[in-house]
Amino acid sequence: MNNAPKCPDCDSVNESSAVVCATCGRQLIVIPTWVRPGSPKKLLRRNRIVLWPLIGLIIAVFTWFNYPYIPNLIVVIFNSPTSDLSSSWYPGSWPMRGGDLSGSGYVPWTGEYPEGVRSNSFYLGPSTRSAPIISNGTIYLGSESEVSAIDAETGKPIWTIGQTGPVHGTLAIADETVFVPLRNKELLAISASSGIVQWSFKSGSPFVGAPSVDNGIVYSSTQKGRVHALDAATGSPIWTMDAGDAIAPAVALVNDKIAIGVSSGGLFIKDARTGDKRSRVRIGGLVNHPPVVGGNSVYLVSNGKVLSFDVNSRELPWSYPLRLVWTQLWLWQLPVPTPPVPAG
Repeated sequence: MNNAPKCPDCDSVNESSAVVCATCGRQLIVIPTWVRPGSPKKLLRRNRIVLWPLIGLIIAVFTWFNYPYIPNLIVVIFNSPTSDLSSSWYPGSWPMRGGDLSGSGYVPWTGEYPEGVRSNSFYLGPSTRSAPIISNGTIYLGSESEVSAIDAETGKPIWTIGQTGPVHGTLAIADETVFVPLRNKELLAISASSGIVQWSFKSGSPFVGAPSVDNGIVYSSTQKGRVHALDAATGSPIWTMDAGDAIAPAVALVNDKIAIGVSSGGLFIKDARTGDKRSRVRIGGLVNHPPVVGGNSVYLVSNGKVLSFDVNSRELPWSYPLRLVWTQLWLWQLPVPTPPVPAG
């Protein structure tokens, strides 16, 4: 009797085949089965059929746009630095190339202005491209085949250790450890007070990039375009990146991100802890100077121009190759819109 028509006037229930009410004679309106409301269970089942695919689609889209930025759990869990060593600036020091982790080349002057009169000298031998660093009144620098610590006041050597090849990269110091990039494919960690080697790391190419030390990780690049992130206390690898071409002489670090300039015309922004990709930009010109970070911007010099990019920008999946193809079609003067400019 569930499908039996009910009279709207007298509420009498009639046979399912009835056209008029047997009690009052009123014509009955028969509602088709497909129009009648279903039971609550059927409605709930129907809603679930629609809801679960929709939730799955939302999760898939969210994962697609964010998976490149999910930290590498293997690196986070198994490749953790064992110290918090960092190249920190303080008055009277110059602990690394560029003076600080951002590569700014600027530190506030707190003493008397120099008069330009030579106070002492120290002979290094053949010319070197290794710039001096200063910490606790001691100058550290490399030469053709040596690494030396020199008293800044007297110019007298505190210690000197020989090497098997030129030391052309600028050194870096963090706490009591000096980091030395060598052209014999080694990166050394040396005691700042004694010159004793604490550890060494061997790469497949000469180390030419000035080291940077932050949060227990030392970063340095090789001649063939590989960036090594090592445990500053032990020399154990944390992560490695292959840029595919020679890298600018130093990297810049800010807000747990590392900016890497590629000489052939590229900029990489990566997570400094895990090496995971954040963004990359094709410059279109040579990059021979290291990047510099100020605020939320990373600056590069290329072809006589200063370029600025947002260090917090994130590259969406497929956006980089799509932008390359788009730009090339535009350069060929094909009927395509002007390609978007990278964030910055």
